Amino acid sequence: MKPLSNKLNGIPASMTLAVNDKAKAMQRAGLDVIALAGGDPDFDTPAHIVEAAVSAIQNGHTHYPAPMVGLPQTVEAIAHKMRTENNIPIDDPRRQIIVTPGGKWGLYLALAAITNPGDEILILEPYWVSYPSMVTLTGGTPVPVSLPSEDNFRITADRLRAKLTPRTKAIMVNNPCNPTGRVLTLAERDAIVEVAQEADLYVIADEIYEKLVFDGRSHLSSPPPPAWPSAPSRSTASPNRMP
Repeated sequence: MKPLSNKLNGIPASMTLAVNDKAKAMQRAGLDVIALAGGDPDFDTPAHIVEAAVSAIQNGHTHYPAPMVGLPQTVEAIAHKMRTENNIPIDDPRRQIIVTPGGKWGLYLALAAITNPGDEILILEPYWVSYPSMVTLTGGTPVPVSLPSEDNFRITADRLRAKLTPRTKAIMVNNPCNPTGRVLTLAERDAIVEVAQEADLYVIADEIYEKLVFDGRSHLSSPPPPAWPSAPSRSTASPNRMP
């Protein structure tokens, strides 16, 4: 039998799913286990969402949408949310927004759109386990930027600059962060913007946890468009993904 893709053979199994599968198996065996690996809530989908999904299927909304980027009302709702909650200017929703079947797929599409073989993508460490695999699958090279725990995993411009090379293409930012739970400070956000402008980098902002902020602070979208006029063309955001 001919070998599989070299890319596939070079991608390790997801540790998140492996730990989650083990926890589920232990639960089935009758052990009292609290599974913390997957980002799966302990409640079912709310009834009004279930009813809306069933109603859409019953009413024939089972075909390709027009336009293909997503249903117009969905795209407009996302644009409104981005403008009012994230302060991100959306002037042409049909050209600036693509609805995907999950945020993980959205992150992969963003990487695929900008990454050429040999391009380096900076990943803030500690990071969500799927980031390096996604970068590798798109032909890029993941470059971890170590954020020391003794400094509360703080992002600085110097730590980012230390990892820059002529091949650096983008920075991936998870805010709030999985797994640390940290929320970017204004100084950290400005450091990302500063380095991205200096090195002409894209910023891929994974903000799935933007509503999970409990200390009274508001979520800071990254990067901040008011301070970065070129942000709409330089950055992509995925506010929702699956583990």
